[in-house]
Amino acid sequence: RVTILHVDDLNKLPFTGRFAELVVSSKALTEGVAFLHADTAGDMLSPYLGAACLGKTGKLIVTHRGPVKGAGNWTHFYADAHNSYCGTDTALHGPLELLWFRDTDYPMANRHSMSSPTMVYNGYMVMPGEHGVRVANAYNGRPIWQHDIEGLNLYQGGFSYDRRNLSGNMCVANGKVYVRHMDYCRQFDITTGKMFAQWK
Repeated sequence: RVTILHVDDLNKLPFTGRFAELVVSSKALTEGVAFLHADTAGDMLSPYLGAACLGKTGKLIVTHRGPVKGAGNWTHFYADAHNSYCGTDTALHGPLELLWFRDTDYPMANRHSMSSPTMVYNGYMVMPGEHGVRVANAYNGRPIWQHDIEGLNLYQGGFSYDRRNLSGNMCVANGKVYVRHMDYCRQFDITTGKMFAQWK
C-alpha cells in the first residue's frame, strides 16, 4: 500500500519515528540532500530493518539504521534461556506512547492458557499463532513471513497447552526461530522464514 501525503516542510513530518523501512526522495535526485536536516531521514527509519537511499543520480548514498541504544530482546517464554522473568531493555522511559496499532488478521494463541508469548529479537517480532508462527517488523507491524503449522498452539477443546512448567514451544537464538510441535522441532531464519532444519 502506498500513501501520498503533501506537506509544507519535509523536515516537519507528521509521523511517529522509527516506522519506515525505506526512505527515498525524488527531489534529492536533482538537488541532493542539502534541503534535509541530517536527522530527518534517520528519525523515520525502522531500527535494524530501515534504509535510506538519497542523493543525486549516480551519487546515491545508502544508509542503514542500527539498533536503538539500550534496546533489549525477549527470546524465550520467561524472557531468556535461564527464565529470568526480566528483560534487559534500558531504552524505555516514561511516559510511554503508542508507536503503531494494527488490527491483526492473524489468529493469535491464547495467552490466558499459557501459550508461548510474543517474542522480540533485534527488531523482529515473533508471534505465536493458533496454527503457526508469524514474524513482523516490531517497529511498524508489517508482516515479513509466516509459516503455517496446523494446531501449533491448540489442543482438544480449543485451548492452548499449559506450558507453565515447559517454558513454551518456541524460542529465538542467534537469528533463528525454533518451533516445537508434536514430535518435531523446526528451525527458521528469522529474517526470511527459510526453514534450515527439522529434528525428530
